[in-house]
Amino acid sequence: MKAAYRVTLRSIGTFDSVNVILVNYLLLPLVSLIMFLLIAFGASQDYSRILVGSVITTGISTGIGIVVASTVYDQNINLLDDIFSIRPTFKNYWLVKFVIAAVVLSLETILLGVIGLLVLNKVNIIPRLFLALPFEIFISVLLAYFCAVWGMKKRILTGFLIL
Repeated sequence: MKAAYRVTLRSIGTFDSVNVILVNYLLLPLVSLIMFLLIAFGASQDYSRILVGSVITTGISTGIGIVVASTVYDQNINLLDDIFSIRPTFKNYWLVKFVIAAVVLSLETILLGVIGLLVLNKVNIIPRLFLALPFEIFISVLLAYFCAVWGMKKRILTGFLIL
C-alpha cells in the first residue's frame, strides 16, 4: 500500500519538489488571502463568512486538481490502459488519490482559514471551519472523481473520432 502512495505522489506534478509544493499550496493561496484581507480591512461589513467560503472553495479546487493531475499523468504515460486491464481494487487506485487530496486540502483549508480568521479577529468561527472539513472533502472527492472519469471518457472519444 505504501508503494501506491509513493507512485501517486510522484504522479502529481505539483509535488515535484518542496519549493514547488510551497509555492502552489502555501505561497499562492497566502497571496490570495492577503489580497482578500486587504479588501476586508476598513470595510464596515463582516467578511468572515466570505473568507470561510473562499478558503473552502480553494481547498475543494486543490483537492480536485490533485486527483485530476494524477489521473492525467496516468493517461500521459499510458498507464490507464494497464489499469483498466488489471482492474485494481478501489483502494489501490482511487482511494490513494483521494486520501492524498483530502490531506492536502485539509491542511490548506485549516492553515488559510485560521490565519484569516485570526486576522479578522473572528476566532469563534474556527470550530465551524473544522466542522466543514468532512463536507469539503466529500464534495472535492466527488467532483474530482467525476472530472477524472469524464476526462478519461473524453480521451477515449477523442481517440475514436480521430480514427
